[in-house]
Amino acid sequence: MIRKKEMKEMEAQNLRKRLEEFKLELSKEKAQVAVGGAPKNPGRMRLLRRTVARLLTELQKRGIKPAAKPVKKEIKIIKQKQGKAKGGKNK
Repeated sequence: MIRKKEMKEMEAQNLRKRLEEFKLELSKEKAQVAVGGAPKNPGRMRLLRRTVARLLTELQKRGIKPAAKPVKKEIKIIKQKQGKAKGGKNK
């Protein structure tokens, strides 16, 4: 995770990049739970949510808009991949 001091020192472009990385990681965890699996580390989801919120807050303080939300599309792709791995049918 990122410390507050590190966030303040990061450039806006790096903040956006890290934000997208954490959102993607969080969406993977959520997809795993939605499919019916147990998360590897339940506390990690909470930590990811809080880190995403902190990054968004830092961007807002700087007056920068975060990038678009590609997360829903990525969740759908992840679910399809997990369905194939389990031998399920694709919709």
